[in-house]
Amino acid sequence: MDENTITITKEALAEVVTKQVSDATKVIETKQGEILTKQTELETSMNEVKQKLITLPQEFANIQVKEDKTNAFGRYMRASLISKRDNITVEKVLEDWEAIQHNCTNAFITKNMNASILSQGGYWLREEYDAGIIPILSELSVVRKAVKNYVSLSPGGSRIFRVNTSGTTAYWVGETGKATKSELALGQVKMTAKKMKCEAVISNDLLRFADIRADAEVERDMAQAIATLEDVTFFTGKGTDHEPKGLLKWMLPANTKASTGIGANQVKPDLKGAMKRVHILKKFLSPNIWFFITPTFHYGIGGLIDTLYQTIDWARIYEETGKLFGANVGVSGNVPYRNVVFADMSDAVIGEALNMLMQFTPNGTYTDDNGDLVSGTETDESVIVLTQEVDYLHKYSSSISNITAATLGE
Repeated sequence: MDENTITITKEALAEVVTKQVSDATKVIETKQGEILTKQTELETSMNEVKQKLITLPQEFANIQVKEDKTNAFGRYMRASLISKRDNITVEKVLEDWEAIQHNCTNAFITKNMNASILSQGGYWLREEYDAGIIPILSELSVVRKAVKNYVSLSPGGSRIFRVNTSGTTAYWVGETGKATKSELALGQVKMTAKKMKCEAVISNDLLRFADIRADAEVERDMAQAIATLEDVTFFTGKGTDHEPKGLLKWMLPANTKASTGIGANQVKPDLKGAMKRVHILKKFLSPNIWFFITPTFHYGIGGLIDTLYQTIDWARIYEETGKLFGANVGVSGNVPYRNVVFADMSDAVIGEALNMLMQFTPNGTYTDDNGDLVSGTETDESVIVLTQEVDYLHKYSSSISNITAATLGE
C-alpha cells in the first residue's frame, strides 16, 4: 500500500458529510432569516408612509407639480393687474397666492413666476407670456393657423422682403449650344409694424381668484379679443400707415369672381375655378393651400344633395376629411360676409414686434356691444387694453382668389 494513501471508514466519512450538510443548512437558514427580517422592515416602513399620506390634509390630496408653463400668460396677466390695482409688486401677489394654496395646487408658481424677481434675472415672464400667447392665437385665428412663416419686427420698425416679379427660364440646347440668359427680376416689399389695440373687460372676481381655472379664463378671454381683431384685419385690412394689408387687398383684382349659384352644379365649379385662377398664375400650388369660408357656407355644403337626395360625393368627403378638393379649410365668422377666399398660404408672412404693451384700468368705463357706456365700478369689472405691433405680407398677389356673393346656406 502507498504511504500517501489515507484509509477512512464508512462511519467516519458519513460523519464528515453530515457535519458539512449541517453547517451549510445553518448558513442558509441564517441568510433566509436576514432576508425575512429586511422584508418585514420594508413592509413596515411602507405601511408607515401610507398612513402618513392618508392623514395629510385634504388640500394636499390632488397635488400636481407642473414643470411646464400652463396658462402662464393668464397667470402673469392676473398678477400684473392685481399689482396695479392694489399698488403692490407682482412678486407680492404671487407670494400671496402661493401662501393661500399651501404650495400645492399651483406648485409651478415657484419655478415659473418667482423667476420674475429682478435679482434672479429680470422680468423674463414678460417675454414668456408674449411668446406663449402666439400658439393660443393660432388656435383661434384661421389666418394664423394657416400661416407657417413668422418674422420679428422691432417695435415701430420695419423689414424689407425681396419678391420675384419674374423668374429664370430653362431651355433645351444642342450638344454645343449655349443656354439663353435670363435674369431673375426682384421687387421689394416692406413690412412695417402696425399698432393694434384690443380691449377686454374682466370681472374683478375672476382676477381675485387664486386658481388655475381663473388663469385659463383670463388667457382665453384676452386671446379671443386679439385673435378676432387680427383675423378680420388679415382678411380685409386696407394697408394704410396704421393698418396691415389683408388678403383681399393683396389679391389681384382680376382674381375675384362672383358666385354663379347655390346648387351643387354651381358651387363646385366656383370653388374649382378659384383654385384654377391661382394655379394658372402660380404654375404650381404648395401643400399649404386653404379655403376660408363662413360658418353659413360651411353648413350649406352639407346640404348639397343629388337627385337621389344623397349628399354629393365631394361634399361628403369634405364632411369626413375637412378638406375641399385637397385644400385645407378654415371656417370662421371673421371671414368676410358672403365671401370664399382661396390662397396659397406658403406665400404668407406675419411680422411681429417682440413685446406687448398692457394697460389696466381698475373699474374702468367701457362701451358695450350696443354702444352704451358701462361703468366698471357698478359692474365690478376692470378694463384691459393690449397693444401689439404686427403686419401681414403676402409675397405674391397671384396666389389669392376670391368668390363673392356666396350665399350657399342662407
